[in-house]
Order: sequence, then structure tokens, then C-alpha cells
Amino acid sequence: MRIALISPSADPIVGGVSEQVHGLAESLAARGQSVTIVTGGVSAAAAAARSLPPGVALERIGRTWFLPINGGRTALAHAPRLEATLRERIGGRFDLVHVHAPYEWGLALSAVSALDEPLVGTFHASGHLGWPWTWFAAYARPRLARLAARIAVSVEAERWACTLFAGTYRVIPNAIDVARFAPDRRRGGVGSRLRLLVVGRLEPRKGLEPLFEALMLLDRTRFELHLVGDGPCRGRLERLARRACLPVRFHGRLAPAELPAAYAASDLVLAPAVHGESFGVVLLEAMAAGRPLFASDIPGYRAVVGAAGAARLLPPGDPGAWSAAIAELLPAAGTRALLPALTEAGERCVRAYDWARITPRIEAVYEEVLGKSGGEPKLPRQTEGSGRTADQRVASARAEMTTSLSRSLLS
Repeated sequence: MRIALISPSADPIVGGVSEQVHGLAESLAARGQSVTIVTGGVSAAAAAARSLPPGVALERIGRTWFLPINGGRTALAHAPRLEATLRERIGGRFDLVHVHAPYEWGLALSAVSALDEPLVGTFHASGHLGWPWTWFAAYARPRLARLAARIAVSVEAERWACTLFAGTYRVIPNAIDVARFAPDRRRGGVGSRLRLLVVGRLEPRKGLEPLFEALMLLDRTRFELHLVGDGPCRGRLERLARRACLPVRFHGRLAPAELPAAYAASDLVLAPAVHGESFGVVLLEAMAAGRPLFASDIPGYRAVVGAAGAARLLPPGDPGAWSAAIAELLPAAGTRALLPALTEAGERCVRAYDWARITPRIEAVYEEVLGKSGGEPKLPRQTEGSGRTADQRVASARAEMTTSLSRSLLS
């Protein structure tokens, strides 16, 4: 198949959607597919920062802009006459176009509107539904009706999507190359200081300020926190760490090839996001690296690790709960029997999220859309929400949208 993957977050800007597009492209190409990533324009220096996998082409259209969305900064590509440009440069070249985050303004939604090829859309988002979303959904909804198939990366992403764009979704989770994060056992357990690791963008919804408040309650000589990532909150967090004399090291954004070593050097991975996470690829990376994990008890995270017991789930944004949980693991604090149990459960859980298992499920959707398979592929669903029918989930989502609209009108 000749497949175009539309990525609204410009490669190589590191982020959940762009990383998933890059991983899927590499996996599809390794399985013999012809793949082109279509994304936004970036500077020459940024473009040179990432090499493409063998067999994957890259096409840049327009310019990348950063907009404040869902408690963070989202990179979106746009250009004058964008729909016409897409028809001229992309139209007629591919058997199928797979649009990631098709609801996002700019390149993604324009591709859905402009292209006549069979369209598949993957819905990645979750989060709060304020009036801007409910207003924009009315504009996007008729355009998204052109999608031949819809994929949601989790039950939480499906719930969010149904709230705004009711329809039929297949839940196919995000994935990673599990072997790339193979456990490095050389550290041999907790040393004189507990080495904590957080990976992700430094933005409000990631819950870093409540985490800093939790760490202020602990003996600063018995832990160190390493932050991998960058974002709009970095300056504020650096000032907060200095004022509180917290042992925090800011590593900035690391290249994908450097991430496995960062996990290998840690004793405990923390995922303290307070909302807006439909899935959490960082959870997969931590489990694949053989590192124990503490995560916020939010729906997107719970669906990945909750049933497997692969993480200790803690109340989001609760400094007291996070402080008490971490204190149990500090050197000389007592038993750490929890850590091996979490590690073993994580290593079992993450096997289901390897690209080798997920890519065939996405290919099955492609084949159905192209009429090459005999009916709808039977795709397993995640555990959370499996007790409700699709109609019940849509009804619940519509009720939530009505509540959201009512609150917006009354506020």
C-alpha cells in the first residue's frame, strides 16, 4: 500500500502524536508498505535533527505555529491555500491517507476536507471540554464525517471523541519499540539517593508544581529529581526549585536515541499529570525499561496500567499522597518490596503495546477501508469501559457534552 501519514505536530518536534506517527511509519515500512509522513515546515536546523527510518519519505507543507491548547502548547501546521496545496501535492499519490488528530485546525483537518483518497483518522486527545471545543466541534463535525474509519488510542480518547464527534471508533492503543528500552540491570537497585525521573513537556497539565510541593515535604538529602523535557513552565519550575532548594536537574529535551539511557539511570519513574492524558506513552517506556512507576490515577493512565497492577496509582495533584508514597521508598525508609512487583507487572503489561503487535491491527483497518478484507476486523478492546456497549458510551458522551455546554453558558 502507498500510505500517507498526516502529522499535525511537525516532525521532529517531540510530542506524543509526532512520536506515534514516526513509530508507525517505521513499523509500516519494515512490513513492506510505502510510507510518506506529511507534516509542517520547521527550520533547517530542526529538520536536520531527526533522520528518517529506512523506506520512509517526508513531505513538508506550510509553516508550524504553536497554540495554547488543553493546558499546553500544540504545534500545528498551516499555510495559505492549504486545501488547494494538499490537493496539488498529495492528491492522487496514495492508496490511503491516515490523518492523526484529524480534529486539529490546520494541516490535519484540511487534509480531511481536501483529499479524495480513503481516509482513516486516529483520535489522540482527551481533556477538559470548554466552550472553544464545543464551538469548534460544530465546524469540524461535518468534515470529519468524510472519515472512512476512526481509531481512538484509548477508551478515554474514545469517550472524548464521542463527546464532540459521535460515531463508531475502534480502540487501538499507542505503541513503542519495546526492545529499544530493554532493561539495563546495571544500576542494581536504589543507591544513597533515590533517583526520580519525569519525562514529558514542562506544562501545567503535567502536574509538576504539585510534585515539587510533595518533594518539599521530604528530606532533600535522600532523593534527586531528573526532568527530561522542555516547555513553557521551565523557567517557573527552575525558580521554584531554587527557592525551595530542591535537588532537581533539568536535562531539557533529549533525542529519542538518548531516552533509554535516561530510564536506565533512574530508580523510580513518576507520571504526575493532573488531566488531559488520553494514554501516556511515558508509561510504556518506563515499563519497557524495567523501571517501577508511580502515576496519577486519571482515566487515560488507569486504562493502561490499572488492571495490570503495573503502577502505583496516586491522586492527581495531591502533594501529601505523592510525598507519602515516595517517602516509603527513600533510602533507610524501610521495605521496598513494592518495586520488584511493579517492575515485573510492567514488563508483562508492556508486551501488548509493541509495534509488532499494534501495526497489524492498524493495517487490518486499512485493508477493510480499501475493501481488501472480508468484513470488519475483530480488534480487541481495552479493559476499562468494556462493560458498556458502544451505544451506552455515546449516550454518556452526549450527556457530558450537554453538561459542558450548560456550564459554559452559565459561567
